[in-house]
Amino acid sequence: MIMLNARAAAPGSEQETLEAVESFLRERRRSLTFPGWLERMLEAETRKRHRAEPITEKLKPIAFYNIFMIADPLLAPDTVWLSATLHFLLVTPAMLFVAWLFRRRIEPLTRDLAGAAIPILMTFQILAVFVVSRAPMVEHYPYFVLMTAICTNVAMRLRYRAANWATSSIFVMLLVTLAVTQKIPGALAAMQCASLAMCGLVTLAANFRIERDYRRAFLQTLRDRLRVAITDAEARQDALTGAANRRGLEAAALALWRDKDAATPVSVILFDIDRFKSYNDIYGHQAGDSCLKSIAASVAAELRTRGLELARYGGEEFLAILPNVEVREAREIAERLRRVIVALAIRHSGSGDLGYVSASFGVASAKLNEATFEALLSAADSALYAAKRDGRNRVAGRPPAQEAA
Repeated sequence: MIMLNARAAAPGSEQETLEAVESFLRERRRSLTFPGWLERMLEAETRKRHRAEPITEKLKPIAFYNIFMIADPLLAPDTVWLSATLHFLLVTPAMLFVAWLFRRRIEPLTRDLAGAAIPILMTFQILAVFVVSRAPMVEHYPYFVLMTAICTNVAMRLRYRAANWATSSIFVMLLVTLAVTQKIPGALAAMQCASLAMCGLVTLAANFRIERDYRRAFLQTLRDRLRVAITDAEARQDALTGAANRRGLEAAALALWRDKDAATPVSVILFDIDRFKSYNDIYGHQAGDSCLKSIAASVAAELRTRGLELARYGGEEFLAILPNVEVREAREIAERLRRVIVALAIRHSGSGDLGYVSASFGVASAKLNEATFEALLSAADSALYAAKRDGRNRVAGRPPAQEAA
């Protein structure tokens, strides 16, 4: 299947994850090993699959296993009581417990050990009946071990390592039992062991292919999900600055007003680069783009320390939504952002006395049940124009009650 470097570090972004997954899919080697970060993703998907699987799927192997009791009166009539006891008091309860366990949040090793224990218990029941019975037809009873191996490796859908453990244990149990009891002729015993070995190898190979295909299907599904996520993220991102665009901004606002408590305070910071048209006229549009990118990167980095994101609202206008932030704190944040922009010291001969690029800020705040996003944005826009009117390179805002109006 796919040979993956188990020591590889986890990718740092969705794009890097996509590139790693596509690289893995291009490889065609015979290993089931994933690196740790990808194994964890696969395990999360496997847990969801087990939880979503109907309980009837877990009960089918139990029903099939107990149906084979109809052979006991024919092959080992003198130990029907023993077979029934082991079926209903040992193996069936164990199968029910493991079916329940598979729906819980357990470690992969625990799940594999529990899964491997079931065919081992089945084999124990079969061989116990074989050892105790004195019926003339009991020499055919060990063939049920062969059927157990088939069920283990194909029908039970155990992971390859669990199936391998179980099949190896079953073979050893049969070999030791036949060698110690010597209840059947040597040629027949050898044939039974050889049949189990051949069946085990063939069905383990099938089990390997099943897991290989499952893992490859997981990679293909993950690749498709990542492509959709990246495409969606790009559609919500401004191409020039990397900040969210209007679509991303509207989605964030919709989620905030939908998911947060109605009494949650929220603030909006809207800022505009001062005399940006003049900057473009003096230095050219390429320099203007570079200026926008530098400001967006610096402001976004400052906001990111608070878990906030920046959006490009218009040509030289940017906006940030601040949940759980009231107006006084929002003005303090805006003032820090204003100083960050001035500290970039981007030369602007047309800016007046300052000589550098600056920005004006409008702040608005309200509780979610007091104003819509559009009303809050309108209040911030009014505050921004007040800051421009009062001389630029400053922060303006109004009390929440006025902003919500």
